[in-house]
Amino acid sequence: MAITATAQPGFEEIEALQEVIASVAGDTFDGNPCSLTAEQREEIDRLAEEELGYSLHFAEIPCDSLDGLLDDAGHDGWLDGDGFDGWLEEDGFDGWLEDGGFDGWDGHDGGFDGWDGHDGWDGHDGGMDGFDPSDFEERFLAILHEVAGEDFEGDPCELTEAQREEINARLLEEFGEDCPVQVVCGDDLEGWEDHGGEGDVDFSDVDLEALNRIVVAVAGEDFDGNPCGLTDAQREEIDRLAEEELGYSLHFAEIPCDSLDEMLGEDWMEGEEHDGGMDGFDPSDFEERFLAILHEVAGEDFEGDPCELTEAQREEINARLLEEFGEDCPVQVVCGDDLEGWDNQGGDGGGDIDLSNEDFDRLITIVLSVAGENFDGDPCSLTDAQREEIDRLVEEELGLSLQFAEIPCGVAGRNPVNNNPAVEQAETVLQAASQKLADHKIIQQRLYPNPVTSSTTVEFRGPEGSGRVSVINSRGQTLISRDITTVKGQNSLELNMSTLLPGSYFVVITVENIVSEMLPVVLQ
Repeated sequence: MAITATAQPGFEEIEALQEVIASVAGDTFDGNPCSLTAEQREEIDRLAEEELGYSLHFAEIPCDSLDGLLDDAGHDGWLDGDGFDGWLEEDGFDGWLEDGGFDGWDGHDGGFDGWDGHDGWDGHDGGMDGFDPSDFEERFLAILHEVAGEDFEGDPCELTEAQREEINARLLEEFGEDCPVQVVCGDDLEGWEDHGGEGDVDFSDVDLEALNRIVVAVAGEDFDGNPCGLTDAQREEIDRLAEEELGYSLHFAEIPCDSLDEMLGEDWMEGEEHDGGMDGFDPSDFEERFLAILHEVAGEDFEGDPCELTEAQREEINARLLEEFGEDCPVQVVCGDDLEGWDNQGGDGGGDIDLSNEDFDRLITIVLSVAGENFDGDPCSLTDAQREEIDRLVEEELGLSLQFAEIPCGVAGRNPVNNNPAVEQAETVLQAASQKLADHKIIQQRLYPNPVTSSTTVEFRGPEGSGRVSVINSRGQTLISRDITTVKGQNSLELNMSTLLPGSYFVVITVENIVSEMLPVVLQ
């Protein structure tokens, strides 16, 4: 599949990025980070961080070499599922580490599905220079049969340890660190270090069965394999049982699963910036109840813009949230119109804010003039100096004191239910500013997960219209381009990147000729 470079508007960053990469990798760099040395990848990350303000995370890419070939998942990530399709599944090396033998080599269930003609091998930009998979397959089978005999049917555990060592040594001699396969048996895993605890991990069939039993006992028969589909308590319990019964931990509890932080920002709850957190508050419970209440009041088709709700609907949602979660509730549904009638805490006290549309627009313009075009609506993303400057300008031009500088950034400060109308009114103004900005700009972009193994979710705010989401590489080439239709305000879309090779890319959103900033994303 030929890949054609497509010119995109607003890609000035690409030229600077290319210069950084070329200064380290040279002008002949093929686009594959794993063709660089570890030192080169680290240097590119350092320069990008220093000169461009972000890291490409090249140094974090788990480039495959022989040290990664005995991964208990069966070399997961070599071509992210599209090269050795079905490495441990029904279509490929079925039974490679199990009793099923070499099912799939000689015409069974798909064989070397994905080897011949896959973009990552022949012709894909970045591929594996000088490595011909057809040559490898031919030589691998030849070596296998020379050592094991022509009648060998594929179960590596039927070979002696000496035979496996001889096959692996010859593969290494012929193909070096480009060799994508080693012949292993479950017994060969003994002695591998368990980085999560003491001693060795024995991944024998008995242990795998015991591990599966533990997971199912906690997660249930319907568990889909995604640890983030479990609650924190379930992940902790699986870790505890595995440690207790098998002698090692899976570290499920340490996985940074995205939950409510996807909706409200990564530091809405306990963290380095918010000492104390929210005692006894379960974000998964809140997210479930919040969405349930939202849809009960607004309908299942509601897409997220609070200003599309009536004032009565917003009041009902907020009242129910307050009733269920009290002052621990981290959000309320507000719109710019809700400013009318709020107490103005500035001046001599008393009175309500009653702004004309013209004055309100001026207020928003003042906020954006200080906060900048990339403002995401979060008051705590502003510096103290910026909040003070907004207060000064609003007082000077409109005669109001919004007390932005008094917002106590942190969990309490972001909770509008704190008997602090100044905080409430300031946050609503900022949200209205963010919404107005979204009419003319794509903002609040976020990707999760990142790094990604196959698919990622892209969230952004922007105008209504038609556009596209694109994935480009560090050379400015468009590798994925998909048409999208957006609504005004918050949008979310799934982006499948599994057809690409591991590396660093950029995601760009374009809606009605408005182009977003480039979001770096790392594919593992």
